[in-house]
Amino acid sequence: MPKPNKVEAALKRVDKREAKAAKTQYSPKSKFPRADQRRVTANLEAASYEALRIAVATKRKPAGKIIDELIEGYIHKIKEDKPAYLK
Repeated sequence: MPKPNKVEAALKRVDKREAKAAKTQYSPKSKFPRADQRRVTANLEAASYEALRIAVATKRKPAGKIIDELIEGYIHKIKEDKPAYLK
């Protein structure tokens, strides 16, 4: 029997992990993302971070929800960042 390649093995691990996460019931106050969410880490400039924190406080929404709305509304308006040699 041929040995599965690394990509297939990784996909099986991810599928198994997602199936386990779907079965597990966490507290509503848990920091774990739901099955339909993904956890991300991003580096923001200090001014952008402060603007996000202010929006969280004034709009009384979680930061993730605000970021989701920004992505849905403005992702198509972001221009491509061309490499320096093409400019």
